[in-house]
Amino acid sequence: MIKRTTTPRLLAAALLCLPGFVRADEPGERPLLPPIEPAPMVQVLVDDPLNSEQDKTDLLIFHGRWDALPAAAELTPNQRARLALLKDELENPALQDELADVLLRAEAALRRGEPETTIQLLQGAGTAQAALLASQAYEQLGQTARAVELLKPWRDKLRGDQFNDPAELTAAAEALVALARLEGRPAQDYQLALNLLGRVRQDLDPAYWPALIAEADLLIDKDNPSEGVDALTAALALNPVCSEVWDR
Repeated sequence: MIKRTTTPRLLAAALLCLPGFVRADEPGERPLLPPIEPAPMVQVLVDDPLNSEQDKTDLLIFHGRWDALPAAAELTPNQRARLALLKDELENPALQDELADVLLRAEAALRRGEPETTIQLLQGAGTAQAALLASQAYEQLGQTARAVELLKPWRDKLRGDQFNDPAELTAAAEALVALARLEGRPAQDYQLALNLLGRVRQDLDPAYWPALIAEADLLIDKDNPSEGVDALTAALALNPVCSEVWDR
């Protein structure tokens, strides 16, 4: 899950549109939101009798049901790394374990402010998620031309509709938005990205909450905070402890 880029100012403005929102009394306190009902589909997914134990654990991690997890010693390297990343525990040794997915390690390095490490880890990777992370790393280094070079192929691939994986389609849509921003392209790229993120939710995986956060970022950035908040609250219903919302 790639860290989104909504600024605290934009997120705060969006949250003020939410009925029942209460400002925190002290600086640095978490804003007080009205209760958000957990999405019933999450429990349905977790309880699916066709799940293996690994599948169930993956779902519990992804959807923030961490109190129901088995002992940490029973988690795989990927599961430990994903859990640490979702908790924003960027110094956790699990995120430097070479047995963990390189995307998880690369994202953690980027969040720690180590763009060179991110680029090194992703050399030769050919996914949309890798391209988006590497482009963000190059942007951090001030190498925008290189970032554009990495993102450009994904615009053509999106037009070819070659995506059936929710994580890849979400990353490709975000790559389209990033490319539009870097190139100053017209607004139709933003609308296409919204349509693609909608396809993730409607056709590929309704429970894939990172697509909702990406959609919220885009809506808020384009001065539509009300619908952006709807997307954020839907994401929190799917993962109520999502650090990508709370830590902004």
